[in-house]
Amino acid sequence: GYGAFIDFASAYLTTKLLKPDDSELSPATEDKQDDAIAQLDIKISALRDAIIGVVGPKTLVDVVNAFEELAQKTEIQATSFNQQTAVDVGITTTLILGENANRKGFYIRNNGDNIIYLGNSTVATGNGLPFFPGNIFSEEDLPVIAAIYGIVVAATEEVRIVEET
Repeated sequence: GYGAFIDFASAYLTTKLLKPDDSELSPATEDKQDDAIAQLDIKISALRDAIIGVVGPKTLVDVVNAFEELAQKTEIQATSFNQQTAVDVGITTTLILGENANRKGFYIRNNGDNIIYLGNSTVATGNGLPFFPGNIFSEEDLPVIAAIYGIVVAATEEVRIVEET
């Protein structure tokens, strides 16, 4: 039979057909090519099943996507869990959490009775992300290191913050 070497590069799959002695397959006849392609398909199927953990019909695109997702699923380790003081968010743009390049994640709880609108330094009640009373806004998988601001329609509402660094 023929061996198969698979080189995954970015989103593209490059294949090279090899003989058992690792020399490149010479496309001398269609029969040999068909046999080599069948062998490669078997090896790709086995590789796919090993990666995805599923025995069933999947495409080669699924295998490539599984490899790409591995880099995205690396765990981000926090070294400290900092309790922040409460912040009162008012009717003007209020800094809730300052920019932090070392941030690994955060939790912000709307401790008030009204909606707080979240965004950047230009956040307004008409363009901010609604953050409902009692809810927790968190980010751990792809942490936002930028500053987070808030604003309310009326009165003042309190948020509680925990930041992981």
